This record gives sequence, structure tokens and C-alpha cells, in this order.
Amino acid sequence: MKFLSEKSVYLRDGLLSLFVGIYLLFLKVNVHFQKKN
Repeated sequence: MKFLSEKSVYLRDGLLSLFVGIYLLFLKVNVHFQKKN
């Protein structure tokens, strides 16, 4: 059971970092388009 809970923590951290990465990428693209206009 301990292994399972550790695994879910790793999964949650992975999803969180993925979400943060996508969010930062979106911000970068947004700034880029705003500069263009």
C-alpha cells in the first residue's frame, strides 16, 4: 500500500509539472503574439 501511495504522489507531481510547463509555454506564446501586433 505504501508503494501505491508513493506512486500516486509521483504521478501528481508529474502532472503538476506538466501543467506548469504548458502554462509557461502558453504565456510565452501569448507575449510573442502581443509583441507582434
